[in-house]
Amino acid sequence: MSGKNDTPPSRYTEPELVARLQAAGEALRQKEEQLQHLELEKQARLEQDAIRENEERYYHSLFVNNPMPMWIVDFETKQFLDVNEAAVRHYGYTRQEFLSMTLKDIRPKEDVEDLLTAGRFTIDHTSVHHATWRHFRKNGELIIVEITSHLIELNHKKASLVLVNDITARKNAEDRLQQSFEQVQADEQLMKNAERLAQFGSWHVNLLTGAIKWSDQACRIYGYESETFTPSYEIFLAHIHPDDLEYVKKHTAVSTPATDSMELEFRIIDRHGQLKYIRARYLTERDSEGHPIGVHGFNLDITESKLKELEIKASHAKLDALNKNLAASNKELEQFAYVASHDLQEPLRMVSSFLQLLEKKYADLVDDTGRKYIHYAVDGANRMKQLIQDLLEYSRLSTPAIVNGHTDMNEVVAEVLMVLKEKIDQLQATFEISNLPVIPHARKTQMLQLMQNLVSNALKYHGDRPPVIRISARHEATGWLFSVSDNGIGIDPQFSEKVFAIFQRLHHKNEYSGTGIGLSICKKIVEQHGGTI
Repeated sequence: MSGKNDTPPSRYTEPELVARLQAAGEALRQKEEQLQHLELEKQARLEQDAIRENEERYYHSLFVNNPMPMWIVDFETKQFLDVNEAAVRHYGYTRQEFLSMTLKDIRPKEDVEDLLTAGRFTIDHTSVHHATWRHFRKNGELIIVEITSHLIELNHKKASLVLVNDITARKNAEDRLQQSFEQVQADEQLMKNAERLAQFGSWHVNLLTGAIKWSDQACRIYGYESETFTPSYEIFLAHIHPDDLEYVKKHTAVSTPATDSMELEFRIIDRHGQLKYIRARYLTERDSEGHPIGVHGFNLDITESKLKELEIKASHAKLDALNKNLAASNKELEQFAYVASHDLQEPLRMVSSFLQLLEKKYADLVDDTGRKYIHYAVDGANRMKQLIQDLLEYSRLSTPAIVNGHTDMNEVVAEVLMVLKEKIDQLQATFEISNLPVIPHARKTQMLQLMQNLVSNALKYHGDRPPVIRISARHEATGWLFSVSDNGIGIDPQFSEKVFAIFQRLHHKNEYSGTGIGLSICKKIVEQHGGTI
């Protein structure tokens, strides 16, 4: 049996049912949103993978085909992970050798610490690092490289993609250029110091532009400082001494550029009024066709040497005048000595002769005291005669003749020993004579007189023992040094100058005979031959 409404009664009321339907719709909407989000995340991952794949293909292409050395190294360990063919060719290592090495293996030891402490990068795929390093090639050659390093991620690890540019040649060229620059600076400073020390200044004139340049020292010579001074030819002429102005204008290179070089001396009056002597030298510069284009030269301040030169010339002039006066006086003195000694001998011979006749004829009429007086008078006359003869001999030494020959001193000494043989035998004297030289431009007669006087003295002033006389000579830088020594009584050093003075004696005539002129003659002979005694 059916009724009018067979639908079972709902468990939910209409409001409840509406609420449930709304909840189901909200859940469905959230599910759809989740599905959309997941789809977006998937799409993003796919796009990211595509970007990474494209990036890796880009870097791989750049890496493999680059003509410059490249490599990839582990950011932490610095282990080589990959190298391109250009790196293999440039460094000389095989790819397998590279992959077994780290960056430390191609760096000098002193650079390793800097490598380990180099700046770190963040992994944002945009960090770029530039640096200059030193690397070793396999053959040991040290090269200088510039590196450009990009931070990348490889197999989920930090790595560096490195591009290498070998700048060794450029760096060496830069170093040479820097050294040249420093050398030029050093040379310029050296030139400035040299100019200042040597008191010379350089200058240059450009004949095409008229520009004139003076060095610092050239400015100082004229009393200026280069920082505040602008040189000109007119200023140069303004400082020339009035008496030298025409001479300088006539010969300076600016006025006569056709002259290749010239040297001249002139006087200037510097900015402070000081008179200076200048020696100038210059050289004209020419172009390829021989036309003068410039003049380069220097001015040397010779004031100090010039003043000394003038002083020396004045001294020489005075000395020449004194020498002429002295020569005239000596000539007169020699003439007087010759005349006096020559003319005095005749009356002296008369006095001596008459005294001897008086002694001989009237000896019986004169007592002992008278005979003693006559003896004293005769002895004095004889000594006076000897003095006059010695003085005459001494005066003759003042007019030496020019000698072109040579004198063998061995022959001279042999002749002296023959002349003195009787005295030598009497004293039983012995001689030790070394080989003596041949003396050029020596007068043999005077060498004989010299040696005879010295040997005679050695024989005369002997002691208690038989005389032993040594004659020797040795060559020195200034000439021959002769020595005549003996074992006699010697000479007190305090009289070493006095014994060479004329008529000076150290002993009484009763002890040793002589007039005291022998060593004076020796001294004069030696000095006339350019020596000393």
